[in-house]
Amino acid sequence: MDTHDDLLKALAVTAELMGTSMSPEAIAVFAEDLLPYGISFVLTALRRTRQEVTGRLTLAAIIQRIEDGRPTPEAAWAMIPVSENTSLVWTDEMAQAYGVAAPLRATEDEIGARINFIKEYTHRVADARAKRVPIKWTISLGHDPAGREETITEAVKLGHITLAYAQILLPHWEPPDGQKQLT
Repeated sequence: MDTHDDLLKALAVTAELMGTSMSPEAIAVFAEDLLPYGISFVLTALRRTRQEVTGRLTLAAIIQRIEDGRPTPEAAWAMIPVSENTSLVWTDEMAQAYGVAAPLRATEDEIGARINFIKEYTHRVADARAKRVPIKWTISLGHDPAGREETITEAVKLGHITLAYAQILLPHWEPPDGQKQLT
């Protein structure tokens, strides 16, 4: 069972392994800042931090690695369709980041669009995590009505949207039998 003591020990070990000198008081402050995320999620983030980060241990490095259901920057970019004909399910942070990337994509600067999207998305996700904003998925319906049902069905299956929300978007839609219990 994960406890507060486990978190304090893991923080101390992570700091030491990363060459960061921290007093017991500093470790306690880190722990207090991280507790609202859930000890098990933080312990996983600490493991990722040790594996991925070079240099000093920072609170931001840990928070960026807390898994809260938000896609990684690369996965988020891959979910964005090239055409507005295609429907998609995205997080608020993805939508905001795409607002920065869309003008570049419109000029066919795909590399610039991707770079700006990833930079903005990373910033938005870090900010949301720091403020402890829960993930929120929404649907952006593409111009092609034929592709909407598949996108909505997958979103319900993954738990990104509720069955009730799906039925508001497509009132005549009937979910597959296995999804009728999902809400």
